[in-house]
Formats: sequence, structure tokens, C-alpha cells
Amino acid sequence: TCTQCKSHNIRQDEDVLDTWFSSALWPFSTLGWPDNTADLEYFYPTSVLVTAYDIITF
Repeated sequence: TCTQCKSHNIRQDEDVLDTWFSSALWPFSTLGWPDNTADLEYFYPTSVLVTAYDIITF
């Protein structure tokens, strides 16, 4: 139920990606991945993605 208009006819938008997932995709989608571009090597010189325990929910 919407707290402002009291409507029961609400649903989650199906086209929204998870914030953490989509932010992790940013360097790949803007720096030329899957090609090993100079921009990807310069601006994203890593091979490990560490996720903090406090944002993982089970």
C-alpha cells in the first residue's frame, strides 16, 4: 500500500537493475570490454572485485 495515496495498485518496475550490479558494469560498458583496450587498462587496472560483507544479504 502506498503511504501517500493509499493505493493498493502498485508494483515494482521490472526494468530497473540492482544498483550494485549496474554500478559494477559501468567500467566494462564504457571502457571497451570485452576488448583489452588502452582505456580499460589505464582506468581500471585490476583483476579482482571485492564486495564488502555489509552489502551482501542472504
